[in-house]
Amino acid sequence: MSSRFWNLVVSIYGIVLFGLMFLDGRVLVLALPLLIYLGAAIFYAPDEAQWKISRQVSSLVVEQGAPVQVKVSVTNEGRTAEEALLEDILPADISVDEGKSRWLVACDPGETVEYEYTVRCTRGKHNFKRMGLLISEHFGLFHRQVELEAAGEFQSVPDVPHLGHIEIRPRQTRGFTGPIPARHSGVGMSFFGVREYQMGDSLRRVNWKVSARNEQDLFTNQFEQERIADVGLILDARTQTNLEVNGRNLFEYSVQAAAALADSFLADGHRVSLLTYGFGMQRVFPGYGKIQRQLILRSLTQAEVGSNFALESLHYLPTRLFPARSQLVMITPLGMKDYSAFARLCQDGYEVLLISPNPVVYELQMFAQEGQLTQQAHSLARLERSLLLRKLTRLGVVVVDWNVSQPFEQAMYSMLGRQRQFRRNLRGSSHD
Repeated sequence: MSSRFWNLVVSIYGIVLFGLMFLDGRVLVLALPLLIYLGAAIFYAPDEAQWKISRQVSSLVVEQGAPVQVKVSVTNEGRTAEEALLEDILPADISVDEGKSRWLVACDPGETVEYEYTVRCTRGKHNFKRMGLLISEHFGLFHRQVELEAAGEFQSVPDVPHLGHIEIRPRQTRGFTGPIPARHSGVGMSFFGVREYQMGDSLRRVNWKVSARNEQDLFTNQFEQERIADVGLILDARTQTNLEVNGRNLFEYSVQAAAALADSFLADGHRVSLLTYGFGMQRVFPGYGKIQRQLILRSLTQAEVGSNFALESLHYLPTRLFPARSQLVMITPLGMKDYSAFARLCQDGYEVLLISPNPVVYELQMFAQEGQLTQQAHSLARLERSLLLRKLTRLGVVVVDWNVSQPFEQAMYSMLGRQRQFRRNLRGSSHD
């Protein structure tokens, strides 16, 4: 019952009481229209709601930020509903892009009405659960409010920038043809050396220039084998390293980078695995191809920032999960105490590529208009981070310091080119 009902009842009671007190029939007659009004409202008062609701979404898996069309079908299996207000109860991370999620209808018994609207959402798994229903009669004195089950779900996977081929050179490869020079002679495209001709060698591989210098023997060209590698992606989901400013978390950029890297390495034929390191350790076991891509994207869709005292440092990374001397890709904003973990990985023979979304620049950009971060504090933080990255580079880690205001693919190629040239110079000087 609504407040209007009680106001009407009080009014009728007051008029009747006033008429009886003064024994005036003309006053009692004034209550008659109100009693008829109340009786009609009671006659048309809604019964228990008997409605059936079904929901359909246009796609079960969509890219982050892509529109999703939602179709709702509502069937009245009870009495006539003169006024029914339907309101879809949306999750907090879903917003209506087109149309509306609230409708006022009149529905006869057995009648079905359908509505459509479009939503957009952030990365993650999204579940529709219930729909609110408010039924009332035209007089507005009686109403019945319930929540009905209207289940539905879909996943919004991270946006995957296209990177193309990424050059990696782990110390150990697998025995299948791929894009990485294996430092062994065999079937390949790159020249590796020459050897004496053996029975069964193709004449097309005879090096006639070298053979011409020798009067007795022929020499054959050798080519370097090209193979695939094991690539382990490690995504840092620790609360203390993933900065959140004005409701926007740096972790979302790390997820985007992990998705792009997984797509690139799988396209090259490598065997890729994923470890999300935060509140717990969520792992996608090594695999190949499109199915592995879907598994990794599904894991990234559900990845969340978390805090765990036992996993505060990268020092506790379970390196046994990754094959020895393979390629590791660390995606982390970095903490000041993470240097020892990288030193251990390099000592164990892993080739390490670091993708580091820059938290210092990110915080400065978010607070620039409000003036909450002084220039001096920013300079000190930037210097401290620069020294840490330089120490990691000298360990042999390839570092990509990513300013997230730039596209990831642009930062990837520009930084990798400079870092690899520095490593070549460093290794050349060490051999001298």
